[in-house]
Amino acid sequence: MKAIEDAVIPVLGPIVQGESVKLSPDQQKLVATWAAIRAAVYDRDDKKVSAVTQLDRDHLFHSRFPPESWLIWIARNDGGKLWSPSRYWHEIAYVGPRPKAGQPLQANCHLSVMSAGRLSIWVAGGEGHQFAPALGARLKTLGGTQIWPAARTSVDVALVDDEVLTDITLNFAIVR
Repeated sequence: MKAIEDAVIPVLGPIVQGESVKLSPDQQKLVATWAAIRAAVYDRDDKKVSAVTQLDRDHLFHSRFPPESWLIWIARNDGGKLWSPSRYWHEIAYVGPRPKAGQPLQANCHLSVMSAGRLSIWVAGGEGHQFAPALGARLKTLGGTQIWPAARTSVDVALVDDEVLTDITLNFAIVR
């Protein structure tokens, strides 16, 4: 983990400062892996309601890449008051058919949002396969840049309005 942290700092540093940045495919994979590890670690805060499966954790540990079913997006925020401080938000949900009467809902998808300075990253995944694509479609229409699965070419990290970031994050209920 330390090697990934050390490698990601020079890539994310300029974005945190608000600079316009183009990420190569290798940099996209590096940032996505770092963000996925962070999301998996934060998901373990409350083991009773964890949504990251052991299969996804094993994949991340052994391959050093996020699971293919996860979506990871990045953006530069406009420096508004809500998103400029360092923040972390992790939400779990259940996506799927209604369980039989008396069966408890088991979380099967997750969304993590990380923000530092002008940098914002979203990590979405889990077994609720409809969830990550629905969130990804919303992020695309609102201006985020998808970095996982990584593009085959370099991508610009989009500048997204503070209100849009709030809309994406706080209206998570729309896609679950």
